[in-house]
Amino acid sequence: MGADTEKKDYTGQTPLMWASFAGHASVVRLLLLAGADIEAKDNNGMTSLIISSLQGYSDVVHILLTEGANMKAREKRGLTPLMVAVMQTHEEVVRQLILSGADIEEKSASGQTPLMFASYVGHVPIIRLLLLAGAATQARDNQGMTALMIASEAGHQEVVNILKESENKK
Repeated sequence: MGADTEKKDYTGQTPLMWASFAGHASVVRLLLLAGADIEAKDNNGMTSLIISSLQGYSDVVHILLTEGANMKAREKRGLTPLMVAVMQTHEEVVRQLILSGADIEEKSASGQTPLMFASYVGHVPIIRLLLLAGAATQARDNQGMTALMIASEAGHQEVVNILKESENKK
């Protein structure tokens, strides 16, 4: 009898989650072949896809997506894999998730969209990716803020210009 692939540590993380966290693509593949639960959640509601998206490991994200990981999974704060990848400015992971069909208009528990998170961190290439994918610039969060308002508050002049330009094209 082999080792238990679903055994959790005190944080609720499984071996698959730890391999995803560390970016060990070959171990991720091996654990999935051994039957590891791709949708297991830790104590914070994180799945392996959310963890690898947060860490920016595009090769691990690719494997998990290929194996059917849920892109709509949410951790305790209501953040999806796309949202955490945007917040950590992992451009390649953001691109992968968008091309795989991630919902670019899905809102966090605070009502923020991926474009709002990108506007806050000021990452221009990700903002351009989201806009190219059709992200709504007029969406509002739970406090009534738009991506333009968030970028303005954060002092990201280039982002403000891009968002204004995008709104003028509509």
